[in-house]
Amino acid sequence: MFLVVGEQWQQVSARWQVCLSTQTSVDHLFWVAHQAQTWMGPLSVAVLAPGYDYSIATAMIAFMQRCVVGVRQRTVFHFSYPTMLPPQLDDKTRHLAESYTCDSDPEEVNKKLLQKLRPADLYRTMQKAAYPQNLLRNVAHSGCSSDHTFTPDVDMILVKGMSSQLDYFLARKDTRQCTKCAYIIPVYEIHINVSHNPADKRQLKQLLKKELAQIFHSKVYTPNQGNSNLSLWEQVEPDSELEVAYSIAEWSRFWEPV
Repeated sequence: MFLVVGEQWQQVSARWQVCLSTQTSVDHLFWVAHQAQTWMGPLSVAVLAPGYDYSIATAMIAFMQRCVVGVRQRTVFHFSYPTMLPPQLDDKTRHLAESYTCDSDPEEVNKKLLQKLRPADLYRTMQKAAYPQNLLRNVAHSGCSSDHTFTPDVDMILVKGMSSQLDYFLARKDTRQCTKCAYIIPVYEIHINVSHNPADKRQLKQLLKKELAQIFHSKVYTPNQGNSNLSLWEQVEPDSELEVAYSIAEWSRFWEPV
């Protein structure tokens, strides 16, 4: 826990109502750079880093800290690994990461580090192994000290400004009075041909009309977001401030709200 700590982690955590907690394998670590550019509060990240993946992870994190302000200042990293594959550290990995400039695309840097440094036997092992997503979610969650925790997957990118809206919403007296409320965030998939994510709900609805966006997992596994009733949410006119659109009274099996 807290193996890598952002320079302003303590100060930011103390004043924010909500902490973003997420989890990832080393293969998708680059997404943290994107999260840190849209989420202005504290970020707690759990990384699965068995064996030599630990060296690759620390090198990639060092690159992101150097090049992304949000990673350097507001992000903490925790590491998990199977007992049969304890972390291995090789200093040459960090030197390789230092050879990339901040103009480099984080995804490309991540791919190159894996291609050059991950042993073939570790790759085969990782392909066969089950990914412990709930363990990692709990590790990331336990790293947050804020009253509320927001738990998207690492590749779920927020609308810009949403972190501040959530912080303000959760600080309100009427919101804080509910001690057993879970607030659900609508999640959508955007078509690969769309160059920029929608900036707000109006832009999202335009993409929906053009069939360039859809409810998350709606074509793969409908129950994943089914109980969120997002077709109803789409009909609610957007407000200038973040508000509760409607209440959901019952849990539904296989529902995975964010």
